[in-house]
Amino acid sequence: MGFGRGRQSQQNRQQRAQSRSSKHLVRRELMFLLAKITVAIVLMVLFIVLVVVCVKLAQSKSSSGYSEIPSVDGDTPLTRLEKVYAFLHNVLLTDPADLLTPGRPQYMASNWIANMDVLELDIPTALNTTQAQAFVQRYVLALLYYSTSGPAGWRNKVSFLSEQLECGWFDPVKTVAGFSDSQTYALGVTCNNNLEVVNLLLPSNGLKGSIPQEVGFLTSLTLLSMPHNQLDGQIPAEMANLVNLQYLDLKFNFLKGRIPNIFETVNELRVLGLSNNYLENELPPSIVELTKLKTLALDDNLLQGDLSQLNALTDLEYLYADRNEFSGQLDANFLTGLENLRELDLSGNSFATTTFPKHLLQHATLQILDLSDNDLQGELPTQLDENIVLEFLSVRDNELTGLVDPTSLPMLKKLNHLDIQGNLFQGQFPSALTALKNLTFLFMGNNPMLSSGPIPSWLFELKQLRELGMSNMKRMFDVPYWLE
Repeated sequence: MGFGRGRQSQQNRQQRAQSRSSKHLVRRELMFLLAKITVAIVLMVLFIVLVVVCVKLAQSKSSSGYSEIPSVDGDTPLTRLEKVYAFLHNVLLTDPADLLTPGRPQYMASNWIANMDVLELDIPTALNTTQAQAFVQRYVLALLYYSTSGPAGWRNKVSFLSEQLECGWFDPVKTVAGFSDSQTYALGVTCNNNLEVVNLLLPSNGLKGSIPQEVGFLTSLTLLSMPHNQLDGQIPAEMANLVNLQYLDLKFNFLKGRIPNIFETVNELRVLGLSNNYLENELPPSIVELTKLKTLALDDNLLQGDLSQLNALTDLEYLYADRNEFSGQLDANFLTGLENLRELDLSGNSFATTTFPKHLLQHATLQILDLSDNDLQGELPTQLDENIVLEFLSVRDNELTGLVDPTSLPMLKKLNHLDIQGNLFQGQFPSALTALKNLTFLFMGNNPMLSSGPIPSWLFELKQLRELGMSNMKRMFDVPYWLE
């Protein structure tokens, strides 16, 4: 019995020892877990503090170190970049967001002229100074460069952003032909004797992007040519400041919106080329101010309205308005004020008439007349006076009716291209067309009511004929051997 009690006592001691050991292990595990939680909390607090500090730093500074445009009236001296920012914002009215946001053209151009331009031009504080003129035009050209994908997109950098004066930013070898004259121009920038930019030509040069509104500060410009690029956006209304501009060519781009109403001040234009864009709505009211304009190219856009206001453009010689959405009546008063007109293309619109505008076939200077693909009705005029000027006449794809008059068309003595196909003409082929000795292209097809029977033998007398169109005439005929 005594042995049993001793054994039991030993077992009790062992159990108590194990119990104390277990409690100690639990306490150690709890303390270790508490330490881990404490460390995690401390790290989280540090992370939150770091995030708050970073956010406040980001809010207090842009990547260039500024949250707002610095004031020139402060007591702290301004850095060169701060002075540039202040001038561009306060004088050129540049949006601070554009100046302070990395990647935007104004940000890149301002940083270039402040920190990378080796000329280090003095930074003006007002606009109407010689100092400001030099600074502004250099900045604006740099801005145009960055706004239109330079340097990555430009095919020819033409020395833009080089260390020389901007008047030297041109290709000394390559020249560019003008829009409607035989003169050639340097590719890039040309200045006058006062070092003012007067010509800027960048055709087919890979420009992609929008024209910056600051271009309006190049007030000495007489010629601005950037066709055959990928310019988009709208034509800036600030171009109203280009009061010396005589030549504006922006054809074959992706410009959209309205043509800005800028011609009350930009009224020295001789050439306005806006073809092949996405311009829409009606022509601006101020277009009547372009009384010196020689060439107006509006073709291949989405323009609407009538063209009656163009009667005011008394010097106009070339008018291309084809493939738009223009409408209105071609009546006896249509464009009668354009006495110097040489070429008129209104094809692919919605012009209407019930009486063909005879005066267009009697115009003293008109050489090309294209009225095809409109809504013209009625008959061709009769009893025309002799015309020794008109060379090209197309009225195809309309709803003209009546006879091909044997007395009127032969009066167009110089005609070498006649296209009347796709109408509702009737009767016989007039043999009097043999009087058109210069006729080279003749298209009369798709007139289901025009004559029956064989092709007349007089056709063989047109020795200059090189192309003959008689599609869908449902007849068999021989053609002159020189056309085979």
